[in-house]
Amino acid sequence: SFARGEETPRSDVDILFVPDYSGKGFSLFTHGGMYMDLKELLGREVDLVVDGTLRPYAVESANRDRILIYERTSKR
Repeated sequence: SFARGEETPRSDVDILFVPDYSGKGFSLFTHGGMYMDLKELLGREVDLVVDGTLRPYAVESANRDRILIYERTSKR
């Protein structure tokens, strides 16, 4: 709803992200930490979804409403 400008005071923030599996890797602890940080930063509930795990019925909607908020341009 935020991407469409249709949020309400009770809306959560849906975030779809592509993790970097190189280096240390990605784990449930990383996901949980990101969730807690985003929830605190945004002051709202967050639905944090790893790209490729979205249910098929939701892919079209996610692609239609997607807004890129960060893209790393180079490897560290």
